[in-house]
Amino acid sequence: MQASLGVIRRIPGKMFTGKARAFFCFIFPLGCLLSSPVYAASWTANVDERNGLPVLSKGGGAAVSSDFVFWKKNWAWAGVSTEFKVVGPYEYSIVGTNQALNFSLTGRIKKASNQQLVWEFELNAANTTADVIGGGINFALDLTNFGSELGKPELLPDNRGWSWGRSDGTRVEMRFEPPMSSVYFEQGDRSDIRAFFYKGEVPAGHRHFVATLNVSGDVAVGPTIAERLGLDNTTAWPTDTLNWKTAPVDLSFLNAPEKPAGKHGFLTANKGKLVFEDGTPARFWGTNLTAYALFGTTREEVKRQAHRLSELGFNLVRFHHHDSSWVVPNIFGDRPLDTRNLSFGMLERLDWWIKCLEDEGIYVWLDLEDGRQFKFADHIDGFNEISKGKLTADLKGFDYVNNSIERAMQRFNEAYLNHRNAFNGLAYRDDPGIVALLLTNENDMTHHFGNALLPDKQVPQHNALYMAQAEAFATEFGLPKDRTWRSW
Repeated sequence: MQASLGVIRRIPGKMFTGKARAFFCFIFPLGCLLSSPVYAASWTANVDERNGLPVLSKGGGAAVSSDFVFWKKNWAWAGVSTEFKVVGPYEYSIVGTNQALNFSLTGRIKKASNQQLVWEFELNAANTTADVIGGGINFALDLTNFGSELGKPELLPDNRGWSWGRSDGTRVEMRFEPPMSSVYFEQGDRSDIRAFFYKGEVPAGHRHFVATLNVSGDVAVGPTIAERLGLDNTTAWPTDTLNWKTAPVDLSFLNAPEKPAGKHGFLTANKGKLVFEDGTPARFWGTNLTAYALFGTTREEVKRQAHRLSELGFNLVRFHHHDSSWVVPNIFGDRPLDTRNLSFGMLERLDWWIKCLEDEGIYVWLDLEDGRQFKFADHIDGFNEISKGKLTADLKGFDYVNNSIERAMQRFNEAYLNHRNAFNGLAYRDDPGIVALLLTNENDMTHHFGNALLPDKQVPQHNALYMAQAEAFATEFGLPKDRTWRSW
């Protein structure tokens, strides 16, 4: 998850309806703490059980990871779903389909030696899909932590693959036969290598590729996690061994001093630590309540599940996908004509969740924007340009330049946080049991959605706004104007 998190504090006369930059902090996954450049173990090459593709690691840190990547026209994502299976010791298979590009993929993988893994890919397209980006395999190389040891990666001639390492030491080479349609460093970034099976179109018919991973030096082919822990017939595993209404161990005593959540006052920060107003240190172990669970759970079951969450040891719950269009009903009601008004009935269901959670000593994190889709009746400037002929328009990325979207988000924030809970009488903004706000979810300019505003995306109105802001920013901070606008 990538998100901006705002700590709620009581500030008389102020509302969190704009770009409250002063309240941002960042959540770093545990993996960031574990990816230290200091490693002691030797190198291992093996197969990723998520997708059947290669991984190169050392001391628990991944130097090379890989994923399937495919796009339709204009970089519209066209993911491939794959199923991985361990056939036998160091023998694997993958089966995948790509509905968007209308082809199937199968793969057989085997260990050829202690320093070689071989993939045989078969791709079959039922018909030709023209005017697409294409795709294949993306290799992510961790140059930050391993570049000093392995040097700079290089591309093999004629689109035959890539290599990384030193000839007199540790080295890895990924070679394809026949040559791929394209092998390149994405935007010149040597840490991001793309090897495309298809480029420009997916032609009808069959394609066969052999990919060979050769490693040398202090590198050996290792087993998958399943092989290390022992293969098992998961179809024979018992189901429903844990009752979804109870917890195997009751940890609710941990939350007893917090009942009701909010008794210590508002959450604040003091010298880099989270503390409540009365000085009590704050530590959280959280989980999500998502989508239909928020709005489709009976009051009796909400109370039961709030207690169960406490039994499981949680003391923080995030409300997620309250506004997403695929959730029916959502915070706006049951298929409303616009998203300008919040549904009182749906708010009341959230009120009850909040009341029951707080009674159990569990604090609440509210998302302000997750998957809201604007409709024509929302009167968003440039709606037709954003929606591209669809009935709804995604705000992500566009909200950075479109003032009407920003105002719509502010109006939602104000209505949401000023709403008074029907069961505890407190407006959300005044409830110390609500400790955090997520301002907008996975909505950034440099990773997820900035590319939506670029000159080649056929959004001239928004691109003009974006380019003007980028030029002004470059001027203010003395940056090169011809590069500042490049959101990647």
